[in-house]
Amino acid sequence: MRYIIWPSQRPHTFFLPRHTLLAATVLITASLLSGCTSAQRTLSAPPAQSVSAAPAAMVDTLGLGQPESADASKAKQKIAKTDSLRDKALRISSDATRQKVSSINRLYASATKHISAINMPASDSSRAFAEEDLEKAIDLISELIEKTELGEDSSFRTLAQNVIETYDTHIQKIDALDSDSPALAVRERLFGDASKIVVDENAFKGIAVPKTQIPLELNKQVEQYITYYSTRARGIFQRYLDRSEIYFPTLEKILAEEQMPPEMIYLCILESGVNPAARSRANALGMWQFMRATGRYYGLAGNQWFDERQDIFKATRSSMRHLKDLYKTYGDWYLVLAAYNSGGGRVNRAVRKSGTKDFWQMSKHFRRETNEYVPRYIAVAIIAMSPEKFGFAPLKMRQPITCAEVPMPASVSLPTIARYTGLNLDTLRFLNPELIKDMTPPAYRGYKLRVPTDKGEEVAARLDSIPLSERQHFLAHKVRKGDGLTSIAAKYRTSVPMIVAVNDLKARTAPVGRVLMIPTSPEQAAVATYTMRELSDENQEKRGRRSRRYRRSKRKSKHGKADKSKKVKLASAARPAASGTH
Repeated sequence: MRYIIWPSQRPHTFFLPRHTLLAATVLITASLLSGCTSAQRTLSAPPAQSVSAAPAAMVDTLGLGQPESADASKAKQKIAKTDSLRDKALRISSDATRQKVSSINRLYASATKHISAINMPASDSSRAFAEEDLEKAIDLISELIEKTELGEDSSFRTLAQNVIETYDTHIQKIDALDSDSPALAVRERLFGDASKIVVDENAFKGIAVPKTQIPLELNKQVEQYITYYSTRARGIFQRYLDRSEIYFPTLEKILAEEQMPPEMIYLCILESGVNPAARSRANALGMWQFMRATGRYYGLAGNQWFDERQDIFKATRSSMRHLKDLYKTYGDWYLVLAAYNSGGGRVNRAVRKSGTKDFWQMSKHFRRETNEYVPRYIAVAIIAMSPEKFGFAPLKMRQPITCAEVPMPASVSLPTIARYTGLNLDTLRFLNPELIKDMTPPAYRGYKLRVPTDKGEEVAARLDSIPLSERQHFLAHKVRKGDGLTSIAAKYRTSVPMIVAVNDLKARTAPVGRVLMIPTSPEQAAVATYTMRELSDENQEKRGRRSRRYRRSKRKSKHGKADKSKKVKLASAARPAASGTH
């Protein structure tokens, strides 16, 4: 008979027959699952007693002797049900993943077919079709690398690389895209791994890192990211620095007023490339990449017409307050940055698991993005402090953005304001980036429009000359549970198609918490008052819509601003029929 060595309580060692070991293992497993007190007594008994009791326990557990207890039977059924559900979930996930990878292959094949026809006669639409297919494929790639481990699979990486390179060669140079481009994000995620970059140590000799309130540690990981930004991503990073020249003087004043470390300003390079309109796949928005819920908590209002997360003044102050709150919690700037990226819950779990608050020691407990976030920030800050040392053009800061605020009597489009006041339309858009649809917020009276400082009084005087026909008047309705568009339309004496068109709804339904604008007459609008909070959407944004919005915005930028007069005409046509009040 063969024996297996079973080490037990020191200093003894016992030799058990193989069948006895099997019986003891089955007994222990069943006891743990059923939670029986008898099993606890068996496990706590001396080794000799456990061995002698094993054969009888084996018979009972395997169902060859006395019937098993009701608790043990229930435990088995529960485990079997759990295993079945887990296996089913894995199969569904695997099938869904396979279907998406298959769709990427199909879209890539379709795109290459259209590309081959670009130079052929009567093929004007081929490039547009190829662009659409590739962007859909990129959207799926982005979704898969976020939710699965496919980013490490060589065949999937090859497919993704083919898609990205084809887009770069035939549609648009990825290096020319902005920080919120899905294609740029996918390339960064899959092929921007700085850990594989070989660092030239000689390039860092003699570089003294300035002493700052947020410590900037120049370790190997930071050196790899500095090398990455100054070599592979040089063109993109230079664009970020160029944009910094415009916004940094204004942001520096706000940070000083909020009593924040001045080097925190470089965080917006990492977050958005200093782009007030940047939107992530997760629908984080603005220069500081606020999620809607977090922005609302820190006082940033918004709906489909305006979003204060894009307001560089308000969003910067809100982000500084958010960072100060995080510092009160953690007392360490590196953990503050990690929490800003991933949320406080993940940082708290990492602290518990690691037993330390040293970011470098606990970094293995973070996901990859957060693990890289702090060294990326340090690399960005070191480069931005002395760009010429790393081959970039020195920063030439412009004057801080100054403006006057003019209260608006009603909702008016920016082109109309520009036409009646003589202001440049692009200047109005630059000073008011939170106005998503080139229109001051509907249903909100007294909205403060930013205009050039020396034009404040002149613009205020000329606003009165804008006729009523050029002003838009709305009532606001926040959708509550049980509200349907039919009942809402009946309440305000308008039609469902009108509500759908004005609010750009994708279906004849609206999510709970969404603010709907109802066209009305000037008299009715005059007696309804709303706060910014009342006009703010409270519904949860859905993810996965990013690339479609991005494609739409890029097409508009290529062919000029889309004509917004359709909704304006619909709103004007509805005024006589509307009579509801808030």
